[in-house]
Amino acid sequence: STSAFLLIDLDRFHALNEVLGSATGDQVLDRTRSRIRDVLGPGECLLRLAGDRFGIVAERAGSDPRSLADRLLRTIARPMDFGGRRISVQASIGIVDQLTAEAASATVLTQAVAALRRAKHDGRNRYALHVPAIETIDQERSHLEFDLAHALPEGQMHVVFQPYLSLETGEITGAEALLRWRHPTRGDIRPTSFVPLAEATGLILPLGAWTLRTALALAARWPEGLALSVNISALQFHQPHFVEEIDAALARSGFPAERLELEITETVLMRDNAQTVSQLEALIERGIRIALDDFGTGYSALAYLARLPHHRIKLDRSFVQDLANPATAELIRAIIASARGQGVAITAEGIETPAQLEAVRAFGFTHAQGFATGAPIADPTEAFGRVPA
Repeated sequence: STSAFLLIDLDRFHALNEVLGSATGDQVLDRTRSRIRDVLGPGECLLRLAGDRFGIVAERAGSDPRSLADRLLRTIARPMDFGGRRISVQASIGIVDQLTAEAASATVLTQAVAALRRAKHDGRNRYALHVPAIETIDQERSHLEFDLAHALPEGQMHVVFQPYLSLETGEITGAEALLRWRHPTRGDIRPTSFVPLAEATGLILPLGAWTLRTALALAARWPEGLALSVNISALQFHQPHFVEEIDAALARSGFPAERLELEITETVLMRDNAQTVSQLEALIERGIRIALDDFGTGYSALAYLARLPHHRIKLDRSFVQDLANPATAELIRAIIASARGQGVAITAEGIETPAQLEAVRAFGFTHAQGFATGAPIADPTEAFGRVPA
């Protein structure tokens, strides 16, 4: 016959123990155990596990494990009275369903723990079913996060540069620094896989700082007049000593501030507050240029952008891919007209073919970037100069 295993873990029980003491904690566990027993019916067996965890083996013929989990959550969450003190405890539950007698107990427990972890991640006081595909993704993310934390100290990161082209002169006028990760066993990890993870975990702070320092040191050897663009995350930008970190990196490298361009997403600028404006003005006072990256993917309006200082708009590649759409073309013309009216340069991203290059030139873009202007390379100095257009 088949059965289900439910793993119950009390939410934030460690904090309760710290505040109320272990004696009260033990009483809470005893009361919880009694409440769980009251909920169980025929074919449902309670197991006491280590710490604040309980296990239930339930025969499928006797109950639906999801219905049982709902009843358990409601029952456990009822306030408890201890000498006039009311204590509310909640729980999360991981469920492994459709077990057979041949299922290995260690495997079942591992699957239940993974489901329990997902229930807690989704907000606690709920249950989650073991779903192999989802938990495989969760495990992969956990492994990648662990590896990412070690990638920088172990020398797995490097910087490449993608040139960008002036459509007015036909010359390469600078390059954008791009962070790359070469994993020792997995090979090259796509930025779309590790950058969001770095932002979610805070690892973007050391990675971003290292990218800036490394890019500046390499660009200091470039010919004079060529610009360097470096991406700055929202988390980096809003750090209290961000401007001072930029100053230190420039001083260490000797790279001129007026040749540095910081690329910031429009979601950073949407925080229209005194700190944001002050940060931008402090950077601009030093001669640093500000570029608004991936424009069109956030929530900005052209009129809104006019209130915040910036020197360049980089139009997201999705617009370039939709140039044939009359509505998109009309919007692009409006953006270009607004940018030029403010004296702001405008770059087309994701230019991959000569036809796209000619199209954005005809639209009035000032710059273009993509594989048509040059693939990302470790040393872009050979690409600098005039490009056939």
